[in-house]
This record gives sequence, structure tokens and C-alpha cells, in this order.
Amino acid sequence: MSEQKKLAFLGLGVMGYPMAGHLARAGHEVTVYNRTPAKSERWRAEYRGRTARTPAEAARGAQIVMMCVGNDDDVRAVANGPDGALAGLGEGAILVDHTTASADVAREIHAAAAGKGVGFLDAPVSGGQAGAQNGKLTIMVGGEAATFARAESVLACYARAVTLMGPSGAGQLTKMVNQICIAGLVQALAEGIDFGRRAGLDVERVLDVIGKGAAQSWQMENRGKTMVADQFDFGFAVDWMRKDLGICMAEARSNGAAIPVTALVDQFYGRIQAIGGGRWDTSSLIRLLSDEDARIVETIRDKLIDIGPVAVPLLQEAEIEQPEMADRIAAILEEIRWGKLEDEMRVLAAGPDETMSLEDGAFLIARYTYPLLDTAAYRRILDMMAQEVRERIGPRASGEETVNALNRYIFTEQGFKGNTKNYYEVENSYLNRVIDRRVGIPISLSVVYLLIGKRLGLPLYGIGMPGHFLVKYESDRYKIFIDCFNGGALLTEKNCARFLTEAGYGFDDKYLQHSPVRAILSRMVKNLLAIYSKMDEPVKSARFTTLIEILGGEPREEGL
Repeated sequence: MSEQKKLAFLGLGVMGYPMAGHLARAGHEVTVYNRTPAKSERWRAEYRGRTARTPAEAARGAQIVMMCVGNDDDVRAVANGPDGALAGLGEGAILVDHTTASADVAREIHAAAAGKGVGFLDAPVSGGQAGAQNGKLTIMVGGEAATFARAESVLACYARAVTLMGPSGAGQLTKMVNQICIAGLVQALAEGIDFGRRAGLDVERVLDVIGKGAAQSWQMENRGKTMVADQFDFGFAVDWMRKDLGICMAEARSNGAAIPVTALVDQFYGRIQAIGGGRWDTSSLIRLLSDEDARIVETIRDKLIDIGPVAVPLLQEAEIEQPEMADRIAAILEEIRWGKLEDEMRVLAAGPDETMSLEDGAFLIARYTYPLLDTAAYRRILDMMAQEVRERIGPRASGEETVNALNRYIFTEQGFKGNTKNYYEVENSYLNRVIDRRVGIPISLSVVYLLIGKRLGLPLYGIGMPGHFLVKYESDRYKIFIDCFNGGALLTEKNCARFLTEAGYGFDDKYLQHSPVRAILSRMVKNLLAIYSKMDEPVKSARFTTLIEILGGEPREEGL
């Protein structure tokens, strides 16, 4: 057993929960943080550790902090900001990220940590949920050798192998190689099993025989029989794999690598998601080869990714072999697509407001009019903007300096402005078009401001006043309202009260309260409803009315 240390673990998902447990069982003093506090309490009761309300609180006094969260944005959120892990870590401590994320975010957090005298290791894992539970993970690490040497014995508590692969980012790059190899192997295994079955072979015997030769792989050994048995309710989810492959393809575009097989398999996984298999194990690729509705799937292959699991039964009813049914099929596909968006909004709105993503909701709204919207590309634009602002602000800027720098960047350098000439133009209300055109209305411009601010870990809040929408910067030392529609003009509470009074609303403290995410999204949809109603488009009006009902917006949040 390694020397007892004071540790923290941030993120108690299917991987993090047992990993943190191994640390506690090894005798270390472990404090945990999870976005859902009930999960932390359950872990504490099981392992007799401690819980914390924020990543910063969990990290305070810890020698090493491990985190295992969802994606790049989650890594940034947990590591940065006043409540982030780096805010709680002291000089000489180490932050270890087990998330499968991009190499770029690894280097970004490494630089931020170095600025505080904190060591950082990007250390993605392989081995799945079973490996985490059994303490048999493979950990591939990027970072300085001295930092790795201090953390290695702790990481070994839940690993069968811990290997330093190179400087910061090398761990994530190695994990990308891992996922690229897995994707091709799983598809090949699926094709082999389907081929053997159609050839009349005893496929289990086939796998047993060829598994002793050159075709042998972990996937064949551990997933072959379950693929034959059509069992996929376990293991590494397709949703996670697509996230990982997206990272791989983005990196390949950057470094010039050709990964055509990976890109193809990623699309296959997209089809699995479309038929409701997002939580199935990655070995579920064989479902696409053995689907009894293969004729229908082939017919709508190019659109299946976008439409959802109800497509197959609806299209079965539509006698798709008849050419005259083309218009009907197109209409059905449109209804399916919209139904899928409604379902996504219901999922988004089902949880508490503090877990809702403004960014996901805003892009979801945009996808109604722009079904092929490349949200990943727009997220990268926002990431780039935030990074450029980060370089201008520096780590020790005051609140006033930060706001002024952010305003100069968004409204002067990038040229975002209110569309005063054509206020009711529908494109003003869609996040992607506001980013493209650099013009919008108060709420859409404010959403851009909030999303960049979130990436920077700034204390920014939406303020949904009657007749207007502002952003508020609120810290212990500095409070100000930002009018994004008017070039980032800075307003005091008195200025806001004067506006409300002169506009005929009267002043009430509730008008300057932070708007919940669902209220912001509801107001965005209400703007679109007002526009489409004015344009006499009843179908779109009815659909946006449904979205408002799903979100449950407050009556006072009317208007553009």
C-alpha cells in the first residue's frame, strides 16, 4: 500500500465512483464531489470518506486531486473558476484528469495549473466500467516526469498499468489511438459474426477457434459471445464512444492523419443512436447488419442519424416501395425530426435548473430551422473566442478589468451588435446565425456573452427584465449590468430602474433577479413564436408553442 495521502475525487459516474472507492480502501483520506450531491452522500456512506459542495472545497488541502467527468467543457468547469479545483489547490499539489477529453484542453489546464504552482497530468483510462470496479484499468499519462513519479503509486490503486506517454496532452493522444483501434476492431468483429451466421456456421465455435490465432482480440474474447446472443445492456455506451471518436476526428483534422475507417464507424454508431441504442454497448454495431427492417433502414440511411427511433414503425406503415409515397415519407421524416427535438428538450428540461445547459438548449432550438447544424463547429468557435479573451485578461485581472476586456473583444474586435435596422428578422434569434452574422437581439447576444463567460469561469448571469435582456457580472468586489444589444454598455442598478420606470413597467427588485436557464430558453422560443405568428406560419407557431409548454416559461418573460 502506498503512503497515506489526503486526496479528492471529482465526478462519481460509473467510472469515478468505484475508482474513488479503491482510493479509500487503500487507506487514503478521500473527499469526493459530484454534481448531484445525493451520489456523493451514497459514496460517503459506503466508503466512509468525506463530501464537498464544490470542487474547490474538495480540493482544499489535498495533495492529489483526481477528476473523471464528461467532456472538455466539464473539465473546464470543474477545474477553473472560483469554485473550481484549481482555486482550492495549494502550491505543490497535483491535479489528475481521467476524463477522455481533447489534448487541447489538457494543455490548457496544464498551463493554468502551472500558473498556480500545481502539477497536472492528463490520464485517460481504458478498461471500461468492469475495469474500474475491479481496479484493473490501463492509464495512459501525459505530463512532467517528476509530477508523474509523485502520483504513480496513488493511480496504481485502481490500475493494472500506469504509463507516462510524454508531455502534457500525450495521455489524451494515446487514448485517441486506443479508441481508433477499438472502433475498427468492433466493426470487423460484427461483420465476421454476421458473415458466419449467414454462412450457416456455429459462430460461437468459430470464435473459439479463431480466437486462438491471429484474429484474437480483447473485443473477440469479451464481446463475441454477447454479440451472438444479441446482448448489449452493459459495457461502454455508444454515446460515450461517439464523443470519443469526435475528439479523434477533430485531432486528425488538425494533425493531418487519415482515419477513414474511424469516420465510417462513427457514422455507424450514429445509426445505432438513431434507433435508440445510445446507451447500448459499443459491440451493438452488429445490430445494423442483422436488423430485420434492413430494407427500411437502407431506404432512409442518409437521414436515419437525424430522425430517431420512431422512424422504422412509421415508415413501415408508409409503403415506401411506391414512388408516389415520396412526399408522404418526406413529411413523416419532418415530423419525426421535430418529435426527436421535442424529446431532447423534454430530457433537457426534466432535471433541476442548475443542471440544465443553456448552450445545449440554444443549439437545440436552432436545429429546428437548421437540421444539419454542426454544433461542434460552433462550440469550437466559442472555445476559440474564450481562449482569445483568456489571453487578454490574465489570471489576476479585477472584475472591472475582466468585463472591460471581454466587452472590447466581443463588441469591438469581433463586432457583435444589436440589429436595430431589422429587429424582427428571424435570424436574430438563432444562436448559430448570431455567431455567423455578429448581429442579434438582446437575449441572443446575451446568450453568446454568457457562453463565452462560462468558458472563462466568470460570475455572469442572465437578467430577463420586461422589455429587455441584460447580463450581470456579480462578484463580491464588483457588480455591473452589461447591455449586449447596445455595444456592451455598462449599467448600474439605478440605470436599470430608470429604464423600467420610463418604459412603464415600474421598478421591482424581482426584475433584476438572475433568470434560470429554462426561463432564458423559454424567452428565446417566445421570441420565435412571436415572429412566426406575425409571419402567419401556423405549423411553426404550434411547434414553438409546444416547446414553451415543455420549458414552462414565466408569463413576465414575454417579448423580444
